[in-house]
Amino acid sequence: NLFKAVVSTQSTGEAGMPGNAGMPGRDGVNGRKGYPGNPGPTGVDGKRGANGEPGAQGPPGLAGYSPTRANAGPPGYPGKKGPRGDRGLTGYTGAPGFEGECGDIGPPGTIDGDISALAGAPGDPGQAGAKGKTLDSEYSQIQVYAFHSQTNTHMACPSGMLEIRRGFSFLYFDSSTGTGHGVPLSREGSCLSSFSIQPMLECTTKYCEVKGDDSSLWMPVGDIPEGSAAGMYYPSDELIVDESDPNDQTETVLKYISRCTVCESPSVVFAIHSFTNIDPSCPDKWEELWSGFSLIMG
Repeated sequence: NLFKAVVSTQSTGEAGMPGNAGMPGRDGVNGRKGYPGNPGPTGVDGKRGANGEPGAQGPPGLAGYSPTRANAGPPGYPGKKGPRGDRGLTGYTGAPGFEGECGDIGPPGTIDGDISALAGAPGDPGQAGAKGKTLDSEYSQIQVYAFHSQTNTHMACPSGMLEIRRGFSFLYFDSSTGTGHGVPLSREGSCLSSFSIQPMLECTTKYCEVKGDDSSLWMPVGDIPEGSAAGMYYPSDELIVDESDPNDQTETVLKYISRCTVCESPSVVFAIHSFTNIDPSCPDKWEELWSGFSLIMG
């Protein structure tokens, strides 16, 4: 298009009044995203929230390792000597001793100190003696003994004795502290009514404790079949003794444990050792119950 530029040659007039405000313009285009601001200051610690609900029960943990002597701690120091116990009860009155042997014949007596006495005629028979003492008398001496069969069947009490109970032949208990406890085989404490691999507990004045490395020793059966060696007859593998375990082998173990019988005796029983390979004979006025082999317990 063509246009002309026209320049006025007239003089300029006075400025007019300001015009009215124009209409608002349209919204501008959104600006670009600004740069991240600087980190603000650390806020004040909030209050502790309420406790949550208990979680569900977790699965059972793995079985722990059984303690052994290798990782057991050292033995503790010996305890102080305890106070003196109360005086025990008075024991039973002992049985009368055996009648002594007759003494040598004395010299003839004298009359008035100087005339030799002559032997007199036999005297009349004396009166009957008093009735002998019975087991109900104050002179009876009841003894209790344990007899071990060395088989898996119980033996009968010897003649004249009364059976009290039956059980299993117990020898020795080895504790985790290195101390041991045994009972003489003749005592009723060596014949336990029930079998347990831990028949004892170690107790203080405050509590009793069972430890996993305690062990007990029991008398085995001795009736090994002829032609079998002991190492082949007795089981060589470890057997589980735990009624709660499905693989419990207590019944198998009991086949190799000796049985015992506790008997009440009206007299004392002694064991006599010959120190040879020949059975000793009983002293005069003593009756033999059986003969066997000498056992020493540490």
